Order: sequence, then C-alpha cells, then structure tokens
Amino acid sequence: KVEEITRRLECAPVYMVLTSNTANASVLQHRKWMGLGRQRVYLDFGLPLMMSLSARQFEMVIAHELGHLAVGTGVTDRVAGWTRDVGWQLEQQRGAMLFDDSKKDGWFRRYLFLLDAYTFVLRRHGERVADSRGAGATSGTESGEALLAMQIRGRQLDRFWEALDRRALVIENRRLRAGEPH
Repeated sequence: KVEEITRRLECAPVYMVLTSNTANASVLQHRKWMGLGRQRVYLDFGLPLMMSLSARQFEMVIAHELGHLAVGTGVTDRVAGWTRDVGWQLEQQRGAMLFDDSKKDGWFRRYLFLLDAYTFVLRRHGERVADSRGAGATSGTESGEALLAMQIRGRQLDRFWEALDRRALVIENRRLRAGEPH
C-alpha cells in the first residue's frame, strides 16, 4: 500500500517503514547535515495505532503521512519541514554535548523554544494540507473516521499505559520493600 499511495501522491520514495509502541504515526525526512544532502524518508507507525484502525482507516493514515511529502507542496510546507528537521538535529546535538557552561545550554534551549514557537502556525498548516491530501488519496469518509478513531483510541491507550505504569511501580515497590530480587 505504501508504494501505491506514494505513486498516487507523487511523493519521494520511502526508504524504511518503522514500527513503535506509540499510538501515533509520523514521517521523517532525514538529510545528512542541517537539512542538506540526499534525503531519506522514514515512516513510523505505532503498533497500537495500527491495531486500533480498520485497513481502510490505516490506509488514510499512510496517505496523510505521505501527504506531507507530496509534489506540489508549497514553500511554507518546505520551510516548516526544514526548520523542524534543523530543530530536531540541534536537539540531538544538544543532548549529545556535555555542557560545562550553563549559558551555552540556556542559549540552545531558548533557540529551540523560539524555533518551535515561530514555526507552530506553519506546522498546523502542514497538518491541514496533509489531511486534505490524505482525504483526496483515499475517501473523505475513511479520512474522518480515521481522525476520530485516532483521537478517541489514542486517549484510551494513554490512560491504559499510565495505569499499567502505575501498577508496575506499585508491584516493584512492594518487591523492593520485601527484599525480593528484581
């Protein structure tokens, strides 16, 4: 399905499809350095999301994510994507660096916050365009149903995992107090 939707939307080819344990889906265009160089496209689909949607609804999710990359993407979408990628790479570099100077770390945090704030409207616009392209590549009915299902089931899954984490902590604390091994 990914290749079929990629052709339909005239997108860059997908390099790799990844799975995660989140109730989310995302697309990442990765370039070697600061958004320059040959691009590789990664799709990440959460298993809980895949399990909670019908095949047609999940097809719409694929179309939405690839809609971010479709030919005809406006300059604002490209700028938003580029700034998101640069911000992500800066955040990765910040995490890899051990700052001995709190001024440098403060500058990084302030810059990343401003970058995020200034590109918020661009990102919202990109989501709206991707929704439109996804609906155009599938049907409007599946599009609406998938968006609703993702919101409702995502919240249910969040509550489930939070409750499970709390329960695991309670059990672990009891074992530690009792002197049992992990």
